[in-house]
Amino acid sequence: MQVHVVRPDELSDAERQAWRTLCRTSPVDSPFLRPEYTAAVHAVRGDVHVGVVERSGEIVGILPFQRRSLGRGVPVAARLSDLQGGVFRSDVEIDPVSVVRGCGLSSWTFDRVVGLPRAESHTRSTEESPYLDLRTGYDEYCAERAASGSRQVKETERKRRKFEREVGPIGFVLDADDDVAFDLMVGWKNEQHDRVGSLAVFRQPWVLDLVTRLRGTRTPEFAGVLSVLRHEDRVLAVHFGLRTETVLHWWFPTYEAEFGKYSPGNILLLDVANTAAADGVERIDLGTGDERYKQSFKSGDLVVRGGSFDSGSIARFTSSAGRRMREAARHPRLRGGVSLAKQAVRGLQSLFTPPRTHTED
Repeated sequence: MQVHVVRPDELSDAERQAWRTLCRTSPVDSPFLRPEYTAAVHAVRGDVHVGVVERSGEIVGILPFQRRSLGRGVPVAARLSDLQGGVFRSDVEIDPVSVVRGCGLSSWTFDRVVGLPRAESHTRSTEESPYLDLRTGYDEYCAERAASGSRQVKETERKRRKFEREVGPIGFVLDADDDVAFDLMVGWKNEQHDRVGSLAVFRQPWVLDLVTRLRGTRTPEFAGVLSVLRHEDRVLAVHFGLRTETVLHWWFPTYEAEFGKYSPGNILLLDVANTAAADGVERIDLGTGDERYKQSFKSGDLVVRGGSFDSGSIARFTSSAGRRMREAARHPRLRGGVSLAKQAVRGLQSLFTPPRTHTED
């Protein structure tokens, strides 16, 4: 097995096509695993690498990553990417630890991986990632939800009728070219994060640059999708997500708080599901989280894993030490000692970190 590492903009046309082919045959498809997403992250950050895995001259795997301290690798835009991983031929036996070593990494640490070979034996945690199953169409999805005992679809349609009766008609566009709605989404999302005291991701310039770039990305197999719910000229709810031919990822949903009693966000989700299903989407991924609407609307769950592929005993030590030091650094009494320990571990790492390219028989 041979692994060579390149920047996303250095990939040949043949390598990009092989990546797309691997995505189409992957057990779990996701926009986050597509080359267009990796290329967009690299365009705004400039620190993304791609490990290209070959056997007998044929590309059998792709592992995108960003390099961190101590030789650690992490998924591309790890905190933003609701699903993480690489793509590999399912009929070829591939050791991910060897791939990590071939990428010149001491480890590759993940927290929302799906579909990677041998991930189970390197897992420290698991989460459920809800999804809507639209393979048999939107009407069948609604029927399945009702049969399962969930009243969420019925309740959302009741609130839609209530809005139209009390306020007026609702309009919807699945894929809108709407700068006003996009700006509202960013502002509403920042306000939402401020209310709950969480990180307002759009205030990080590279994140806003990334989402803006993704909004303008459109290929036959990948697109950013801005969906808008309106009453006349009033925007009620906005969602920006990513899609492939058959999967749409529910990423940044927002709504106008003034109309919260009508659940415009839920109305938007159902309109997206209805229209996207007619456009070939077979699954809508909602991402991890225990929000009530996800549990009520979901057809099932993907299991996502957290853990690490460590390329050797020293790498396992430095990966574990680095993780524990980051936890300890949050404690004010330990910060000075952590700084000294980091220097020691970094010295060990410099002795044992493998080169950036690697060949294994």
